[in-house]
Amino acid sequence: MREFNVFTWPGFDLAPIRSHVGVNQPPRFHYGHLPPALFRRLIETFVELRRRTPPDITPRDT
Repeated sequence: MREFNVFTWPGFDLAPIRSHVGVNQPPRFHYGHLPPALFRRLIETFVELRRRTPPDITPRDT
C-alpha cells in the first residue's frame, strides 16, 4: 500500500446531528466508534507502511 487519499472531513456525504443544529452552535457530526485495540493497530500499520516507502498522495477534493 503506497497511496493515501487527502480530503476534507467531514465531507458532503455527512449531515450534522439535528439536535445540535442551532444558533451559536457549531455543527456536530457523529462518526461512530472504533475499539481502541483496532485503532492502535491501524495507526501502527500506517506508520510502518509509511516508514518503508514514501506514499503517493492523491487529493480528492478537486
